Amino acid sequence: QLLDTLVPDRPAYLIAYDGHTGWANSKALKLAGITRHTKNPANGVIVKDPRTGEPSGALKEAAMALMQKAAPQPTTEDRVAAIRAGIIEAHRVGITSVQNAGGSAEDLELYASLRKRGELTLRVYQALSVNGTVGEAELAQLGAVREQFGDDPLLKAGAVKLVADGVVESHTAAMLEPYDNQPGTGDARYTAEQLNKTVAMLDREGWQVMTHAIGDAAVRMTLDAYEAAAKANPATERGRRHRVEHIETIDPVDIPRFGKLGVIASFEPVHATPSPTPGDVWSTNIGAERASHGWLWASIAKAGGRLAFGSDWPVMTLDPLIGLHVAVNRTTVEGLPEGGWLPAERLPLRQAIDAYTSDAAWASFDEQRKGALVRDMLADLVVLSEDIFDGPTTRLTEVHVMVTIVDGKVVYRREPLDATTTAP
Repeated sequence: QLLDTLVPDRPAYLIAYDGHTGWANSKALKLAGITRHTKNPANGVIVKDPRTGEPSGALKEAAMALMQKAAPQPTTEDRVAAIRAGIIEAHRVGITSVQNAGGSAEDLELYASLRKRGELTLRVYQALSVNGTVGEAELAQLGAVREQFGDDPLLKAGAVKLVADGVVESHTAAMLEPYDNQPGTGDARYTAEQLNKTVAMLDREGWQVMTHAIGDAAVRMTLDAYEAAAKANPATERGRRHRVEHIETIDPVDIPRFGKLGVIASFEPVHATPSPTPGDVWSTNIGAERASHGWLWASIAKAGGRLAFGSDWPVMTLDPLIGLHVAVNRTTVEGLPEGGWLPAERLPLRQAIDAYTSDAAWASFDEQRKGALVRDMLADLVVLSEDIFDGPTTRLTEVHVMVTIVDGKVVYRREPLDATTTAP
């Protein structure tokens, strides 16, 4: 009703910042053919008015695909332009490599087209998205893409992205116990048997598996699947470096399993930015006790787990300096709450930088060529406006990227200097 009031004359559809919920007006629902009689798709919910049964306009998880089929699609030119803009933004904030956690073979082709033109100045490790279980035919298709885009310092495949659950905000993250403010434990995308089988098949073929797991039940299920695969299959020549992506909540008993199993804990620190207002949706949905298990990167590292930090862009900012601020301070940019949220999870600055650089390079099988300032490594460098080890970590967000260098070539320079910035 609200969206109808704001946009009454044409179809309108908005997507939540986290990409897990859509919001449609009546004209958009009609265009997509979504009515009170439309059944929920697998792993999705068409939210309906409990009194009338009519769709409310909210579409959760896989139900969003019903609307996306009716919406205008970007052209190839649109997508290439978006990649160019993304590369510019990455260099502006001091990024020389990205690990794209989920995409298609078509995405790789677009990157390759830019590479042929000499326009790909960002190193890309592209994971291939898989929805649901995997069969032998799909394994063969994935293998063909990996053969085409093999190990290469600029553009490569080698990982498969699975999604084990949704998000806490929409009650779709899979939890071990019911939500505090709604019946049910969320929506696991797989049964344990299905996930174990899928991971084992991918592991057998030497794929790195990156699994989205936000709820504590999804995290446990994913760790179980990785453990089962290691028991079922001999390790390939390059070894296993499976990853759990997000880990917003975790049962404490599962913390040491990352180190024991050799599983990478892949976090996006900016997600852990404390809410400036009490009663935020994330904490309200799962309650105070489970909220105290949020983004436990220090605990996982202390128990022997390896970290890798990223952004989850465009869900959150691409700027790693803001991520570093949250990782080492556990506060908002304004310094709230005083002393930090779950301050025991604060990391030393050096360790947080490693999680963005050398550990992240290890997480993409690239530690032999990047991630450290060492002779014979790739000449990917970032120069900051000041020494971030000199002074309090609360000043991290006041620092500027002055120069970004990829493969020995300057790809970004901050000019002109403003009055608040000194030359490097």
